[in-house]
Amino acid sequence: MSGRHLQSGIAAALACALLHACADAGAHKTYSQNARENFDKGEEAFKDGAFQEAVDYFNQVKNKFPYSKYAVAAELRAADSLYEDEKYIEAADAYRLFAKLHPTNEKTAYAMFRVGLCHHKQVPRDWFFMPPVHEEDQTQVKATIEAMQQFLLRFADSPDAKEARTVVAACRERLAQHELYVAQFYFKRERFKAAQQRAEGLLKIYAGLGLDDTAMLIVAKSLLGQARGAEARAALEKLVTEFPKSRAAAEARDLLAESR
Repeated sequence: MSGRHLQSGIAAALACALLHACADAGAHKTYSQNARENFDKGEEAFKDGAFQEAVDYFNQVKNKFPYSKYAVAAELRAADSLYEDEKYIEAADAYRLFAKLHPTNEKTAYAMFRVGLCHHKQVPRDWFFMPPVHEEDQTQVKATIEAMQQFLLRFADSPDAKEARTVVAACRERLAQHELYVAQFYFKRERFKAAQQRAEGLLKIYAGLGLDDTAMLIVAKSLLGQARGAEARAALEKLVTEFPKSRAAAEARDLLAESR
C-alpha cells in the first residue's frame, strides 16, 4: 500500500471515530433533555392541579430515565402528587419506598414525615351524623404514631419534628379517649373485670392526659362490682387523695361514705 493510500485510510478511520463520538454525545444529550422535559411537564401538571397527569410524567422519568439526575427527584414528586390528590394509601407507600431506597438522601426525613401525615389524613374526623371519633376504628391513629415515632427516632432535630410531636400527642389523647369509651362500655354492661382491665391499661399507658381521675373511678367501681370491697376502698381513697377537686373524687367520697 502506498503512503498516500495509507494516509487516506487513517483519515477515514479518524473521521468515522469522530462521527461515532459525536453521535454518542448527541444521544446522551437527548437522554438528559428527554428526562428534564418530562420532569418539567410533571411540575407543570402539579402546579395546575392535574395530579394524576403529574404522577404519570414523574413515573416516566423514573422508569425510562433511571440514570438521569432527575430520577430520584421524580420518585419523590410522584409521591407528592399522590398526596395532593388525596390518595394517601398510595402516597404513603411511595414515600416509604423512597426512604427505603434512599436512606441517606437529604429528602429522606421529609419522606418519612410524610408517611406519618398520610396515615393521619386517614384518621376519621368528627361529623355530626357519624359516631364519635373515639368509637371509630383506631388503626390509622396507631399507624400515625408508629410512623411519626420512627421519623422522630432518626430526625429529632428536623424542622418537622415539632409538628410530628404535636400529632403524636393528639393521637395518644385520642387513643386514651377510645380506651375510656371501651372501659365505660364494659362497665355499663356489668362486665366489671373487663372494664377494670381497660381502665387500668389507660392509667398505665396514657397517664397524664386528663382522664386519670375518671379511669380511677371506673377501676374502683368495677372492683365494687366484683365484690372486692377492700381493694375498691383503697382505689377510691387514692382517687380522692390525688384528685381532690375533681367530679370523680366527689363521687368517690359518696361511695366511701356508703361503704362505711
